[in-house]
Amino acid sequence: MLLKILPLLCASALLLCSCSAKEQPGPTNMNNAPSSSTADSKVKREVYADNSHKNSQVSVTYPVFSGADMQEINADIYAFAKDFAELYYGQDYTDLQLELTFEVKRYDAEYLSIAFTGTGNIRTAAHPNSLFLTKNYDLQKMEPITFSTLHTIDRVFADALYAAAEEQFTALARQDSSFDAETMWEIFQADYSTAGALLPSPGDS
Repeated sequence: MLLKILPLLCASALLLCSCSAKEQPGPTNMNNAPSSSTADSKVKREVYADNSHKNSQVSVTYPVFSGADMQEINADIYAFAKDFAELYYGQDYTDLQLELTFEVKRYDAEYLSIAFTGTGNIRTAAHPNSLFLTKNYDLQKMEPITFSTLHTIDRVFADALYAAAEEQFTALARQDSSFDAETMWEIFQADYSTAGALLPSPGDS
């Protein structure tokens, strides 16, 4: 069931990204963050490097936070850095040049928000990928903040997404004549029909 719902969630992520290229996910309010010197003293930069795949060099710079209470979060961030290339480009990738670095957007008693940016380039591809990803954590609960933390995925959400997709595709078609809105809309409708039918109605367990 999860695999069938994934296209709907992917479409949602596409819409959120396309609505505002400058909008960054996750909390970015630095008003309550530690001073830069204090924050820097709590964060160490590490690099995960991998050149084990053919003609490939992977470098992911990631943060390590001090404090025994941050061990699980550090482990989660390391797993992200270690597994990112294979998750994004497949387990058997070759000819890949990938470099990611990070910026801590917020770090206080309540939240931790990290933005990863960089580029990934397959030598045989037409152009490189510009990468932007975030890792966000609730430091009161010591757990990641995920999409399902913020939204209940039910019929109300699916219907709102459907309406937003129709509006967004129409707007994109007006702005860019090369955008194949008809094909994209057909794909989205098919995904919606498949995944949306499996979503619970509001109030269902």
